Amino acid sequence: MARFIRIQRLVNHSMIYSKSQFMTDFCAALLKKEPQGRFSLGQEAEFQRLNTLLTNDVPKQLDSQGSVVFKVEDLNQFEVPAAKGQNITFTKVAE
Repeated sequence: MARFIRIQRLVNHSMIYSKSQFMTDFCAALLKKEPQGRFSLGQEAEFQRLNTLLTNDVPKQLDSQGSVVFKVEDLNQFEVPAAKGQNITFTKVAE
């Protein structure tokens, strides 16, 4: 419960988020660990210690609000797979 309260406190309430957009931004923030802005989780030590696991496989299906992170050599060259599930979206996150 305490971690949820901390997450809630760090959300910019001036922005209107869908749950899926919030989770996308939260996962990107865990990956980028920016000091401030959209992809920041502040200075919460619990979040700073987390490491995002990378995968080599692009899934065709995910559980609700699930996410995976994989590295590509060139974001500009990446194309969304045609065989992806209809409810799967891809978000490019530069280092």
